Amino acid sequence: MILAVDANVLVGLLLRPAGQALVRHSALNLSVADVAWAEAEHNLRRRVLGMLQHGRLDDAMAEFILNEALRIGRTQVELVGVTSYAIYESEARRRMPHDMTDWPTIAVALLLGAAIWTEDRHFHGCGVACWTTETLPRQLPDQLSLLPHP
Repeated sequence: MILAVDANVLVGLLLRPAGQALVRHSALNLSVADVAWAEAEHNLRRRVLGMLQHGRLDDAMAEFILNEALRIGRTQVELVGVTSYAIYESEARRRMPHDMTDWPTIAVALLLGAAIWTEDRHFHGCGVACWTTETLPRQLPDQLSLLPHP
C-alpha cells in the first residue's frame, strides 16, 4: 500500500514501539513531503525535550528515543523533495481549502498515486483516499498484532 504520510502521524508513531512496528510493516510503502518531514523532525525533538523536562525520561533515554525515532523515520519513509511534487502544487492547494500548509502531502499523494495517512480530518474530502492509524492496520497482513491497544 502506497501512502503519503502526514507529519502528525509520524510524530505519533515514531516515539512508540508499536508505532515503529507499523511504520516498518512490509506491506507499507511510505513517503513524506520534505516540509512535512522537517515539521515531524521538529516536533519529535520538541516532544522528547518535553518528556525530559517533565522527568519522564533521563538524558540517556531521551537521546536514545529521539535517535531511534529519527533513524526509523529516515530509513522507512521515503523523503520526497519539492522539485518532485511542485508540479501538483496548484491542484493540491485547490483541494486543501482549510490548512494551506498541508498541500505538499496532497501533492505527494497525487504524484505517487497514493492514499494519505493522517489524523487530520481536514484532509477528508480532498479527493484522495485517507487512512487513519486506527483503520489502516485492519487492511494489513498480520493486522491483529498491529492494532492499537486500549
